[in-house]
Amino acid sequence: MKLKIILVGLNIGGNVPMGLAYLKAYVMSLSHLAGEIEIIIQDYDFLTMPEYIAEHVLLEKPYIVGFNVMHGSLRTVTKAGRYIKQISPDIKIILGGVEITPIAEDVMKTSPFVDIIVCGEGEQTFAEILEAVLKDECCFEIPGTVVRRHGEIRVNPERQLLDMNSIPSPYLTGVIDCSKYHALHIETFRGCPYSCDYCNEGRGFKEIRSFSRERIFEELEFILKAGCKNVKFYDTTFNFDRERARNILEFIARNNCQETKLRFGAEVRMELFDPEMVELALKANMIDIETGMQSIREKTLKGIGRVNNMNKFRENVGYSVKRGIRVLVHIMGGLPGDTLSDVYEAYDYVMSLGATPCIFHTKVLPGTVLFKQASKENYVFDPDPPYDMINNTSFNLQQFQRYNTFGLAQILLSPYNSLIRCLYSNINMHPSRVIERFAKLLESVEEWQRIVLRYKWWDATIDPSFMAYVIRNRHIWDDVLAGLIDEIGDSLTAHEKMVIDDFKNYLCAFEEVRRMQPPGSLSTQHIAEDMSCILSQSQRFLVFRFDIRPLIENAESSLGDIKEEMTNLLITRNANGTFTKVINPQMKFLLESFVTPTRFKDAIRNLTGCEFTILSEENKDLFRNMFRDMIKDEILQVMESI
Repeated sequence: MKLKIILVGLNIGGNVPMGLAYLKAYVMSLSHLAGEIEIIIQDYDFLTMPEYIAEHVLLEKPYIVGFNVMHGSLRTVTKAGRYIKQISPDIKIILGGVEITPIAEDVMKTSPFVDIIVCGEGEQTFAEILEAVLKDECCFEIPGTVVRRHGEIRVNPERQLLDMNSIPSPYLTGVIDCSKYHALHIETFRGCPYSCDYCNEGRGFKEIRSFSRERIFEELEFILKAGCKNVKFYDTTFNFDRERARNILEFIARNNCQETKLRFGAEVRMELFDPEMVELALKANMIDIETGMQSIREKTLKGIGRVNNMNKFRENVGYSVKRGIRVLVHIMGGLPGDTLSDVYEAYDYVMSLGATPCIFHTKVLPGTVLFKQASKENYVFDPDPPYDMINNTSFNLQQFQRYNTFGLAQILLSPYNSLIRCLYSNINMHPSRVIERFAKLLESVEEWQRIVLRYKWWDATIDPSFMAYVIRNRHIWDDVLAGLIDEIGDSLTAHEKMVIDDFKNYLCAFEEVRRMQPPGSLSTQHIAEDMSCILSQSQRFLVFRFDIRPLIENAESSLGDIKEEMTNLLITRNANGTFTKVINPQMKFLLESFVTPTRFKDAIRNLTGCEFTILSEENKDLFRNMFRDMIKDEILQVMESI
C-alpha cells in the first residue's frame, strides 16, 4: 500500500498552487519514490475555514500532511493543523513556504503539533524527508529543516540550491490540471535582482537561477495548447534581463496564434519596459502588466533600499497605456518616511498617467529588513499574519485608519475610475480628493459604518461577501456620489460644468437601468436566435466579457483578435438619431467612429435601435454568427442586476 501524502495550499483568488505542484513533480520524478508514494494536492481558497480543511484532509486518511504557508495564511494553517493532530495524533504535520521560513524556530516553539518545517527551497528537502520516512529513518538532521523529536527542536543548516533544470515541470509532467484554473502561472526563474527592505518576493533566494530557454519554450508551448485564456509569469521581475525577456516574448508572438490567443501578464520593472519592449509585448498579447512605484518620494524610496528613475517610469507608463496595455502601479501606504498626503499624491500621479493605482498596506514581513529594524525604529505592527504596519514616525495610527477608509471608498467608486480620471484631466479635481470627500459624505450612512467597523480594505477586496454587500447597496453609494458631484459643480466655469453634467448623466443612466425590470432568465439559444434583450426603448446596457473594439476598428478582424477584457456599453438613442451615454469611456471612440462607418460600424449602429435588430441584410448573418460564437464561449452577458 502506498504512503498517502496530502499537500494543502491556500491561495488568493483560486491561483495555481505552484509551490506544491513543484514538490509533487519532483518527488514523482524519482523512481525509488514514485512507486511507493501517493501525493494528493488539496487546493483551497485563502478564506476557507480551517475546520473544512481538517475534515477533508482526514477523510483521505493520510500519513503526512504538508501545508504551504504564504499570503498571510499561517493563522488558518495552524488552526487546521492543530485540529488534524488532535483528532489523529499519528499524522505527521509538515509546514513550508516563504512566509514561515524566517520564523520557523519560533513557530515550532508555539505550535507543538508541527513535526517538521521545510525552510527555503523545498523540492529536495521534501524528497529526503519522504525517503527517511519510507526507510523508517530519523529526519532529525536533514538540511533545510527545523525538526521536533522527543520534545527537542533542532535547526539544521541551510540546503544548497538545486540546479533549476533538475526540477521537473508541473505542467509537462501532468501534475497541474489546466482545466481547473481560469488563469495559469509560469515560473521561468527564481530569486530577485533587487533587495527592497519591505519585501520577501525573492522567496528567500539570494541569486537569480533560471530555467533553460528550451524548458521555458516547451512549457509555454504546452500552455498555449491547453486552452486556458490567461497566463501570468510567476517571476518577480519578468524583464530584468532584457535579452531573455525579448526571446520569451518573441516565442509567444510566434506561437500565440489566432485559435488560442492567450492573454499574458507579468510584473515588470517599468524603467526597462521601453517602447521596443511594449511593441514586443503587444505582439505576444501581453497586455496586463504590474509594476512597483511604491512611493513618489525619492527620500522614502532610498530609505527602503529602492531607487526609481521617475522620468523613465513616466515615459514608459505613458507609452504602454497609449498602446492599449493595462498598467497596474503598486503604491504602498504606510512606508516609513511617507505621510498620507504623499500616498494621495502618488495615487493622483498614477491616475494622471492613465494607469490604474493598486494600493497596498505596508507589511512588516518576517525576514525582511523592516522586520529586523522594527524594534530599533519603534515600528508598531501586528505580530500575526498579515503583519500590518500600524504606526511609525511618519505614518501614525490615525493616518492608517484614514488610509483604510480611503481604500474602502476607492472600492465603492471603482466602477467610475475612468470618469474620475476624466474629472482630473478636465477640471483638475484630484482623484484622491474625490475619494476622500466621498468617504466623508458617507460618514452619516449606516451601511457605510458597518463596512468601516468590520473590514480592512485589503481583506475586503478578496472577500466575496463584501463585494456582494457593495453591489446590493450600489444605489446608496451612487446617491452619495451624485450629491458630491452637485457639490463639486458649484463655482465652476461653463466648460467645467458641462463635464460635471456629463458625469451626472452617467449616474442617472445607471439609476435608470437599475430600476428597470431585469430581462429574466434568457438562454444563450434565445439570445443567439432573437438578438432581443430590451432593457428600455431608448437605452441598452450590455456587458461584453471581451473587448469588442477590434471589431469596430478593422473590418478584417475576427474573434481571435478580441482580448478578454470586460467592456461595459450603455447606449442611448436620442430623438434626433444621435447616440450618447457610454458608461465605459474606453468605448467613447466606438461612438465617435460612427462618423465614418464601415460594415462593422453600421452593424453596431443598428444594434442600438429600439428593436435590437440588425437591419442590414448584408450584415445580418455575419453578426448573428459572430454573437452566437461569442455566447458559446460565454463572452456576451446581459447584466441582469447592477
